[in-house]
Amino acid sequence: MNQQDNSLKNDKKKSPNKLVVLIIVFFLTILLQVADYFLSNFTYPIFDSLNIIIIKDFITQKGDAPDKEFIYFNVGLDKELIPVKDEFGDTIGKTPITDRKLLTDFLTLLKDSDYKYIFLDIRFDDGTHSQNDSSLFKIMESLDRFSYSTHRDKEPLITSSLSRKGAYSDFRGYYRDGFIRYEFLQDGKESSALRMYSTLNGNNMSKKGPFYFNDSSLAYNMFFIPFYRNDTELLGENGLEKYHYLGYEMSKDSLLSDIVRDIKGKIVVIGDFENDKHTTYMGNVPGPLLTVRAYQMLEKTGAKFSWVCFGITSVIYMLILYVLFVNINLNDKICNIIRIKSRFFVYLISLIGWSLILGLVKIALYSWFHLAFTAWLPALVFSTVSYINSYRVYIEKEKEKEKEKKKEKLIQK
Repeated sequence: MNQQDNSLKNDKKKSPNKLVVLIIVFFLTILLQVADYFLSNFTYPIFDSLNIIIIKDFITQKGDAPDKEFIYFNVGLDKELIPVKDEFGDTIGKTPITDRKLLTDFLTLLKDSDYKYIFLDIRFDDGTHSQNDSSLFKIMESLDRFSYSTHRDKEPLITSSLSRKGAYSDFRGYYRDGFIRYEFLQDGKESSALRMYSTLNGNNMSKKGPFYFNDSSLAYNMFFIPFYRNDTELLGENGLEKYHYLGYEMSKDSLLSDIVRDIKGKIVVIGDFENDKHTTYMGNVPGPLLTVRAYQMLEKTGAKFSWVCFGITSVIYMLILYVLFVNINLNDKICNIIRIKSRFFVYLISLIGWSLILGLVKIALYSWFHLAFTAWLPALVFSTVSYINSYRVYIEKEKEKEKEKKKEKLIQK
């Protein structure tokens, strides 16, 4: 009877104050959510565990993408040679660039057609001058709902009056298996996907302090971009070419009227689908298509922060943390079940277990909200809380044993 009373007293001593636990749980949950938001917007992902989403997408994203809104033109085979000069101005050879006369003729054809938007994913770097530049830049400047690709690492050849139509097409969200996240505002400037989205929808994405906004709504600047299995192929499932070869199409007078008809109400994407490839979890995907997939995610989600998703994950975090704080012998129970005494090994098992559980939650929330939270962070916190509580109980038990030994010695004396 006395032993039972003592054990009850010990349990009461070990049981933490529930109000204190709730306060700690609340603040830990808020910290987890804030940390997840900032980690998700970090340009170069750190410990960005998206493998489980990648596996899910690899299984479910089959066949051709629903690209009825787009029409693609491939300039991968359309080249002209320009002279290459050294630092002294002497010609040392020739290098191929995209045929700019062909681009001029094509954009002239499109100017009076009923297109929805034109995205020209062609680089115009300093040192790649062509005799057709002036006429090409003139037609580019005259186009409405038009943008072209620019990059940080090169000096642009474009004139200052035309530069306002340029948008960044740099892909920096790489981790492990290649490109996984698209950055909408790049160094404070619009990306190509964002320019397309803001032009067609009137939305404005901005940064205020460390936070990003789509108009007045809290948003993410980095977003996981899903791909389709067939995005790596030049041919569709029907065996036909997905990207029209621009040189071939323009060389046939009989096809010109078809081009004008086919682009009506569509987003026209012009780029090198042959050579401009980027590594992704699906394989090598053409650069212009990365921008298209990013735009499609913006259209679908606005990259907006989901308060519903925030509420669901907060409830899950709070329930798990509360149980871990109250049930202080959880790690001990795991030790007894698997019959392993090493607390650190149990900690690793706990970390793996929570990662798997949260990975399933991640798949569910991604399927519903198209958002991928950082699962490793709460898994690390849950495992650490459980380990600390277990270690605290272990220390208390050791102290109790020391007290009992001293009592026994006193009784013996």
